[in-house]
Amino acid sequence: MANEFGSDVLEFKVAVLEKPDPPMGPVQVSEQTPESCRLVWTAPTYTGGADGTDYVVERCDDGSDKWEKAFASVVGTACCVKRLEAGKRYRFRVRAQNPYGLSDPLVTEPVLAQYPFGISFYVLIL
Repeated sequence: MANEFGSDVLEFKVAVLEKPDPPMGPVQVSEQTPESCRLVWTAPTYTGGADGTDYVVERCDDGSDKWEKAFASVVGTACCVKRLEAGKRYRFRVRAQNPYGLSDPLVTEPVLAQYPFGISFYVLIL
């Protein structure tokens, strides 16, 4: 800035604090059983300028729009969701959170609560 009396320069830093970006996907589903499964995702590239980000994990019956929290706060990028009902399909969503808000969700494709392999029974007649 300058005027007839001289000039001056002022420098300052601006820290933008906001909600984080969504976690990066896709969400990997593993260790499936009829009652549980393990979810793994990748941290967002932008955390909103906050120190520390945790995650909210929710589940929904496939075909429904009613989401319920499976975990209100997960530290790290993995969790095991329990209390699933055998044979039902679920969708899961993961949102990053910091003190400034929740990210948009990262949503899975429908997951069937079952073992990832078939079980065969053989009868041996002697």
